[in-house]
Amino acid sequence: MFKINLIKQFFVFVIFSALYFCGFAQGVAINLSGNEAHESSILDVESINSGFLLPRMSATQRDAIVEPAHSLLIYNTSTNCFEAYNSNTSEWVKISCIGSEDPCDSSLPSEEPSGISGNNTICEGHNTNLSVQGGGLGTDA
Repeated sequence: MFKINLIKQFFVFVIFSALYFCGFAQGVAINLSGNEAHESSILDVESINSGFLLPRMSATQRDAIVEPAHSLLIYNTSTNCFEAYNSNTSEWVKISCIGSEDPCDSSLPSEEPSGISGNNTICEGHNTNLSVQGGGLGTDA
């Protein structure tokens, strides 16, 4: 009888200990140093020789995600862009693109244009401000 009570007490101790420690758990730390996750982070990744790889998918696969969370991050392999979901507008927003030569891509540094000639569409769907310097338009400028 004494042995059965001791076993019951042991199991009760183990269960309460597990509940106690789970209640105070912080985020998850992934590192080789053994450091705990920062208290403000749910996921704390640390490395000196590796990067973080976001989920990679095509635009079709991305569009198949049911009810994406606000600010969900992916790498779109169709456009070579990092994207985040904006649930307020129900749209995927390009954060930055790799190898983009799109002048409308806000992730690219702003540079002075060398010139515009002919009929050109500049940043279709965007508001664009143009200024003319050097005496005006035409071949005599």
